[in-house]
This record gives sequence, structure tokens and C-alpha cells, in this order.
Amino acid sequence: KLQNKELSVTDLVDQAFTRISETEDRVKAFITLDEEGARSSAKVLDDKLAAGDTRGLLFGLPVGIKDNIVTEGLRTTCASQFLSNFTPVYDATVVGKLRASD
Repeated sequence: KLQNKELSVTDLVDQAFTRISETEDRVKAFITLDEEGARSSAKVLDDKLAAGDTRGLLFGLPVGIKDNIVTEGLRTTCASQFLSNFTPVYDATVVGKLRASD
């Protein structure tokens, strides 16, 4: 549906955050959410989609990054009180690859 422009990346992000808000109290899967960053990235990707730019295999798919994988500028705690205020200054290799694969 994304390829056919029946659905936008923003729609996917909205659906993901709606589902998280519906289930997170029970599931407790996330420590840190970057809703602002996700929505900003979605806008950029929607613009690429509209322009017909080349898209990678994971284009537009929302992903969750486990809290023990460093993400530049986003609190990464490893679920540890010792690291409760740790904000990495770089991305882990896997995060960099995910970002590049848009």
C-alpha cells in the first residue's frame, strides 16, 4: 500500500503510536519513545515518496530499537538505573544501517 501511495509513512507512524498507546500499559515493551523524531522522519520520507525517489527495502517501516543499542541523541538506558540519564553521542552500527536503508 505504501508503494501504491494508498498509505503514507505518516499513516504508518500514526498507527504504530496508536497501537503502542493502546497496549503499552500491559506490555511494557518501551522505555523511551521518540514520537517527535518518528513524525519528523515520516514527513521527510513522505516527501521522498511524493517525489518518486529511490526507496530501500525497509522504506517507511516503523521500527523499535532495543534499549541496549545506542541511538545518538536518544536516551539509552539498558534498563539500568546506573544509565538512566545516558544519551549516546553516536549510533550503533545497526542503527546507522537502519537509518541509511530508509
